Amino acid sequence: MVRTGSAFRGLTLLRRHWLTLVVGAAVLAFVVPLCRRGIVLSDEGYLLLQALDMGDGKVLYRDMDAFVTPGIWILLAGVFSLLEPSVLSSRILALLGYLALTGVCYRIVAEQTSRAYGLATIAALAVFTVWAFPTWTFAFYSPFSVLFGLAALERLLAWRKTRRGRDLIWTGALLGLSISFKQNYGVLALLGTLVALLTIRFEARGPLGAALRGMFSDLTRVSAGLLVIGVPLISYFVYKGAFAALFDSLVLHPFEFMGKHDIPYLGLAELWKPDVLSGLERWTYGAIPLYRTFPPFLWVATTRVFERLHVVLYWLPPLVFALGLAAVLEPLRRRGPLDASLVVVLAVCGSIFLGVFPRADFNHLGNVYQPVIVAAAIVTQRLRKLLPAPRPAWMHVLATLGCLILALYAVVAGYWYQALLTGWNRKLERPRGGVLLAPFEAARIAVQMRFIEAQTRDGEAVLTVPDLAMLNFLTDRPVPSRYYNLYEHHISHDQGAGVVKGAEANHVRLAVTRYENFFSDRAGLRDYAPELTDYLHTHFSIIFTMVNRESIFLKRRKVPLPEHKRMSVLGD
Repeated sequence: MVRTGSAFRGLTLLRRHWLTLVVGAAVLAFVVPLCRRGIVLSDEGYLLLQALDMGDGKVLYRDMDAFVTPGIWILLAGVFSLLEPSVLSSRILALLGYLALTGVCYRIVAEQTSRAYGLATIAALAVFTVWAFPTWTFAFYSPFSVLFGLAALERLLAWRKTRRGRDLIWTGALLGLSISFKQNYGVLALLGTLVALLTIRFEARGPLGAALRGMFSDLTRVSAGLLVIGVPLISYFVYKGAFAALFDSLVLHPFEFMGKHDIPYLGLAELWKPDVLSGLERWTYGAIPLYRTFPPFLWVATTRVFERLHVVLYWLPPLVFALGLAAVLEPLRRRGPLDASLVVVLAVCGSIFLGVFPRADFNHLGNVYQPVIVAAAIVTQRLRKLLPAPRPAWMHVLATLGCLILALYAVVAGYWYQALLTGWNRKLERPRGGVLLAPFEAARIAVQMRFIEAQTRDGEAVLTVPDLAMLNFLTDRPVPSRYYNLYEHHISHDQGAGVVKGAEANHVRLAVTRYENFFSDRAGLRDYAPELTDYLHTHFSIIFTMVNRESIFLKRRKVPLPEHKRMSVLGD
């Protein structure tokens, strides 16, 4: 009897949630292959290595250089305490984060529109996941910050409906988590939340005093949630003696960094250029699958269809938010009620999207495109309700054109997806690898790892310049200083002297450098780190060069070359 009742309840639960189970299984089947593929030698490498070193007792900011809030490092350190450290095991976090993001986005859209729009949002997220590959499918701080910012939006919308105080506390806590994963995205989401709270309080058009008192109560609850996350986190770094370094890295340094590494937003005029996204523009504003797969037909390459779709992706967000504003203003023009929920969505999603500035390369655009997709689904539903019926012919033409463009993005994503799955099929056979790569990339990394292991002892530090810390992680070789990435904003303050000091203290015998400068750096390594480049020249000599000089291996000279005083040809 009990067993029959339990089975009946199980069947009832299955019938009630069958759609959730089917969609969840489809999302899982779609994203797992992407989470298993690709490797990012720069950002992913130093994140994994620093998280591993945190588990061994090092403290972020105090012992290791970083300019982003510590959320992802803490999660990764937790994963590595439970599982063997590897690139593949870190992707578990990416997978869980993606599933949570899909659920949050669906819930926001379905609650504001309908189940059909929610499912369309999941499909749009899947399409853009391929375009943004691998931004959303490796363990990185940006997707988690955006996830928690959108989760805060979901709770804020719930509070507008129910006025339960705990929903605002949850909103504050989720905003705190968003800030703890990437400070600028989280702060922008917080600013959008403040605008949203003002809108909700003035929605009823009641007495000003009552609205202000209510606003004060709202801010108190949101602040309580923020403190739940912020106080333990800050207390930990105070206890570890790292607060001063944390404040400098997270609050002061970003303003110095902002003016040096801004990348302009891609102009709409690029759409009509015959050589759109050519040269360095291709690497700056192009998706990774664009230059890692072959176009399916010759006419695709000659007409540069894929490149022009990139330009459209840059200008869809301004269009979405402009149409959303029109959908808010139109009922007011007719003296109708304010669509406060739409204002809330636009305020928070629009604020998070502003995180694309000042570095508006395609990677950073991909970081903040999730809220654009959410806003687009809700704005579309609102416009359909507002548009007159029967609709004029020109509206049908525009709607058909829009659907064709969206279908084209899906077709391109489908082509790229199968190309990634069939072309990236070589396993990186190392205990700390495990991911699938393109054969040439897997072979290249394997050669580099074997050479490092042959030339150094276990636990011996290797100097990787400027962004090859993944090689240290894969070969279990530490970096020689507190600087794991050697871009301008990390080491220009002392011209690379700190890296040199660490290398000498560890008597580094092997250095590996990437030949070309990072595409978006205005200043090369010689300009922002002359101490380091002089040190590499005088203390090391080339012993091995990869194909096309992509990577150069250097060994320590027995006797350093004599140092020469630097001169400025123009100045001196």
